[in-house]
Amino acid sequence: LKMGSRGSQVQVLQKRLNELGFNCGAVDGIFGNKTHNAVVQFQKARGLTANGVVDTKTVEKLFSDGPSQEPEPEPDPDPDTGFKQFHGTPGTLAGKTIFVDAGHGGVDSGATRNGVMEKTLVLDMALRLKRILEEAGAKVILTRPDDKFYSLHYRSAYVNSYILNNELSELNKERNDAVSERDAKQAEVDNKAQEIIQKEADISSYTAELEAKEAYLSQLETQKNELDRELTSARDDYENKEMAYNEKYAEYKPLEDELIQAQNDLDALKSQRDEIQNEIDEILPEGKTAEEYIDELGAEIEGLESQLEDESLSDEQRQQLQAQLQEAEEKLNKLTGWIALNTQISEKEGYIADIEAQLEALADDLDLDNLKQAMEQAKALWDEIASELDVVQNNINEVNSSIVSLNNMINKAEDAVEQLRDAIEALEDEIEALEKDIEEMDKQIQNVNTLISKFQEHIVNYGAQSYTGAYAQQRDPVTGKRYATPELKAVMDLAAQKYHDDYLFISIHCNDTSASQQTSASGITIFYRDNGPYSYNGTYGANVEYYLGYNAQKRERLALKLLEQLNITTDFSKKYYYPYKADFSVLRENNLISVLVEVGFMNNPNDLALLVKEQTREDTAAGIYKGIVEYYK
Repeated sequence: LKMGSRGSQVQVLQKRLNELGFNCGAVDGIFGNKTHNAVVQFQKARGLTANGVVDTKTVEKLFSDGPSQEPEPEPDPDPDTGFKQFHGTPGTLAGKTIFVDAGHGGVDSGATRNGVMEKTLVLDMALRLKRILEEAGAKVILTRPDDKFYSLHYRSAYVNSYILNNELSELNKERNDAVSERDAKQAEVDNKAQEIIQKEADISSYTAELEAKEAYLSQLETQKNELDRELTSARDDYENKEMAYNEKYAEYKPLEDELIQAQNDLDALKSQRDEIQNEIDEILPEGKTAEEYIDELGAEIEGLESQLEDESLSDEQRQQLQAQLQEAEEKLNKLTGWIALNTQISEKEGYIADIEAQLEALADDLDLDNLKQAMEQAKALWDEIASELDVVQNNINEVNSSIVSLNNMINKAEDAVEQLRDAIEALEDEIEALEKDIEEMDKQIQNVNTLISKFQEHIVNYGAQSYTGAYAQQRDPVTGKRYATPELKAVMDLAAQKYHDDYLFISIHCNDTSASQQTSASGITIFYRDNGPYSYNGTYGANVEYYLGYNAQKRERLALKLLEQLNITTDFSKKYYYPYKADFSVLRENNLISVLVEVGFMNNPNDLALLVKEQTREDTAAGIYKGIVEYYK
């Protein structure tokens, strides 16, 4: 299958290409330009010979590939007009900022053919592109949002001012953050300084208390030393008096021991008497003394013994008399023993009284009571001093503990003060560094504001085309070469550093040749500027060394991706597969990744017929969008 083929096989081919994400337009069975371009793009993507002819190898690749993982969104058909509106895929360009520059405007209509003005066509395409890009999540900025004349200097000044204002916003935020951080650190320094004052006050208080404790300790130790001397003296006095008492008491003790033994013996006798007292009380008839009853029992016993001598007594009588005799004898023995105990007790009591009298006399003679009293008084004094010494020692222990605690608190407070001072020193170093950063940022902010002012006259006077401010003429007087002003170079260097990844500049125009009537030239051409000497019309001339920091590789890649997709989405008769280099102002005077798109030729009737169609302008916007998406892949 190839260009011009028709039929169901072409329909199968078209359907498959669309499934794989290679847009060939409607599945109508006609192998036209769109189908040809889609086949070429597929062949390039699969490493095949890109000739647009569907041969065996191409068919194998077409139907061995799976479906596209990210199919392009289908356009929405308008049932009344057949118009199909394209929509950007949400999120595909999130985080990207794209400047869309609609050429000409206002009094500058651009190319005009048959009443159709270039400025109207390109603004329409710019607005459509804006809608699609925003649907995809991009931030879109139109350099010409309406039908006014905006000079070329304004357009690049707008981009450069945006970059500078963005930098200014970031710098102000960084500065505000740095000021907040500095103020927070200064507040921290002030708080720590207050902590030091409090800690030093604590140290003074602890030191005063420590000095008082040490003075009190000195008093206590003096008191303890005095008490130690008094205790030694009291102990010696007690021991001397104890020795004197013991010497005298040694003479007194044998007789005292004898008295104690006698008292013990007396107690034993009384205990024996007490044990038999109840029996005596039962034996002894009421009203009789023991002696009287003993006499009666003696007489009774003699009578019973006399009766027992009578041989005429019967055995029973004899037994009765013997029992009576035995009972009387037992009573007599008990009474006799009881009287003997009382006699022993009386004798022992007399003996004890004699010993006590002897002891009393001996004690008086030895002066034992006074010696004992003196010894006890000496012992009491010793105990009193020892008790007082214990109290003093306890006080010393408590004071020593307080002194240790106070020293610990002083050391801890001093360590805290040292740590606080170290922390303050570190914070002050950080504050100093922040101050330098703030000072440097103030300079940067001032520089950025100065740079902004250089572009401001072109922003305010958006129609002015004078070479002033950032666009003042910078020429070598010998070679005649032009160079970017230092202000413009500074912004372009900044863009090179930070704005080559997520920022694009797309300028949209319609082409027109110098032919007075019409031309056979057709299609979409794309231009970019690099750092080399060659361009669309030879060299860059006086601007060949204007600025050498463009990212030629990314600019060319963007141009290629746009061209590839626009060749697919549009129906112009001629296709261009390589972009051109050109020294256009909008490409030269800003350093974003920038391209200029020329859509069709106004003096080619076929191209103009396509351009006036809404669908062509929609397809052009869709192609630019798709090219941008491909560029970021």
